[in-house]
Amino acid sequence: MSKDVLKGLTDIQKEAVTYDKGPLLVLAGPGAGKTTVLTRRIAYILDKSERERFKILALTFTNKAAKEMRERIEKLFGEEAKRAFIGTFHSFCHELLRAYGQYIGLNPEFTIYDKHEDLIALLIDAVKQRVQEEIEGKSPLTILLERYENARVIENTIPNFYFIYIKLKNKLITPEDLCTINKYSEDFKLIFKIYQEALREANVLDFSDLILYAYKLLKEKPFIVNHLRRIYKHILIDEGQDTNKAQFELIKILCGESFPNLFIVADEDQLIFEWNDAKLEYLIELYNQYNMSAIQLYESFRCPPKVLEIANNLISYNTLRIPSKKPIASVRDTSSKNGSIELNRFKTQKEEADFIGNKIIELTEGGKLCDYNRICVIARNRYVLNEIIKRIDKVDIPHYVPMLQEKFVSREVNFIINMMKLLLNENDRVTFYKICNHLGLNYEEFLEEKFDKSLLEITLEVLKQREHNLWKIFSKFSADKDNFKKYFDELAEFFKNTPQLEEDIQGDIEFFEEVYKSYKREKTFSEESLSDFMSYLALSSRKEGKGVALLTGHASKGLEFEYVFLVSLNQDIWPDYRAINKAQKGKVRELEEERRNCFVAVTRTKKKLFISYVEFKMTRAGNFQPVKPSQFLYEMGLLTK
Repeated sequence: MSKDVLKGLTDIQKEAVTYDKGPLLVLAGPGAGKTTVLTRRIAYILDKSERERFKILALTFTNKAAKEMRERIEKLFGEEAKRAFIGTFHSFCHELLRAYGQYIGLNPEFTIYDKHEDLIALLIDAVKQRVQEEIEGKSPLTILLERYENARVIENTIPNFYFIYIKLKNKLITPEDLCTINKYSEDFKLIFKIYQEALREANVLDFSDLILYAYKLLKEKPFIVNHLRRIYKHILIDEGQDTNKAQFELIKILCGESFPNLFIVADEDQLIFEWNDAKLEYLIELYNQYNMSAIQLYESFRCPPKVLEIANNLISYNTLRIPSKKPIASVRDTSSKNGSIELNRFKTQKEEADFIGNKIIELTEGGKLCDYNRICVIARNRYVLNEIIKRIDKVDIPHYVPMLQEKFVSREVNFIINMMKLLLNENDRVTFYKICNHLGLNYEEFLEEKFDKSLLEITLEVLKQREHNLWKIFSKFSADKDNFKKYFDELAEFFKNTPQLEEDIQGDIEFFEEVYKSYKREKTFSEESLSDFMSYLALSSRKEGKGVALLTGHASKGLEFEYVFLVSLNQDIWPDYRAINKAQKGKVRELEEERRNCFVAVTRTKKKLFISYVEFKMTRAGNFQPVKPSQFLYEMGLLTK
């Protein structure tokens, strides 16, 4: 065995990595080396089976975790690393549907819409078309006509429906399943069906479809799942506590009745996605069904002892926990003369923001002492960050909000990407609308005037008249779609001649190049094609920005920073007032998730944690309202009643 595989691991980590007595659940607290253990486990299996040809399936929840693990394995094993598929649930299901989707009627050239607004636009357009059919008597039913004849009602109502449909599909509930459920209205059920039909007609999948259809494929075509079980002798799951119903059922169908080499890393204290149907019960069911053993990694290599002390105090108030767990213990001596926790009280959120701005300047001294990238501010909700953004903007502190980051910044590269989408689907109305905006065209007029032509033909005609050089490139591109990298390079070079946008365009080109390199390295099932790449691009995410990270508690998951500011820790803010109201009625589940969310935020800290709360918050009406300190401050032991 290669000495590097187990090098530097603690005894308990070695035990988890080398475990060979059946399925194993590894309970890994914050900073316990979860990614290290998963990576070394893969390395250990590869090392022990050098001459064997079976593969390893490792499913993660983020591209960042998958990329980190993949790079470590490639460094250790080179080409042999290709025996391991390391990716997100969605990327695995994407590969599966590319290879076998035709068995359940999917067009293998499907694309993925990765933006909610595009999917909502597609649904709104489909509902408007259906209402028009009812008006014109082309539909035998008039279920939608009375309520949705007014376009504004459609535009106001449908986005809410869309988000419910996504949640239903995350529970593997389809429009057909709603037929027997009386909870939903007839128009809601019909619009769900219209949504799925519109996706099929546009040859588009949303993220929830990837897992829904992969599950359907494996359930209806058992020969495929049997084939996968022969290929993948080991299955590893990262962040097992975050599995929703669809992911949970996918794991079960992949493993079958029994699976000796199931390896799950999880921590129920970091379960913060119940809104996405993640439930501890799913993890417990897997644990019981596969008769798993358990090992706890309770040593943290990240947080100072005092930070872990308040984190342990806080999470001990939760009842939905695995009873046998030990408290997390720090293995770092990170004590400093200033201490690792500072609690501050401010009159208002403006005062709080002023303090944070000044403290960041002090910690960094303009970037000389500490890198801005090693600092983050965490709030329960994004609106709490607004005052802080105003303050740090004034003093030119570089910062970013990950959830607001787009894949591509420049209009020019976004135009190229949208044209690539239209090349794949010549009548993609949502994408055509964006192209019209870029070219300054009237969307509705063009649809009326050119009804006998495809949207791609219309676009090429306009380009021929207005941008002849662009038209020449796209005309060649449309006849040779799978040579997309060559044409992207040509188009990028064309647009790089716009001097005032050079920096944005260059950044976008670099991101495209990075994704393309990963695509070339990772693709396994299918040949290189434009449709395959565009789906891969939809599943990719841009690197974190530069500067101080401004995060919600949910967005901080999986990250770590030297200095962490935990802001506006007040009752009704964190924990959220809705969770408090439910807890007062005896329903504590949401309050426990609020507590876990705070636990995650606290444990992002490597060096020092600044916690603050305010006496008054600004209401939406512009008035100051008194607020109490969060109950979590008392539970941590930082305040006493």
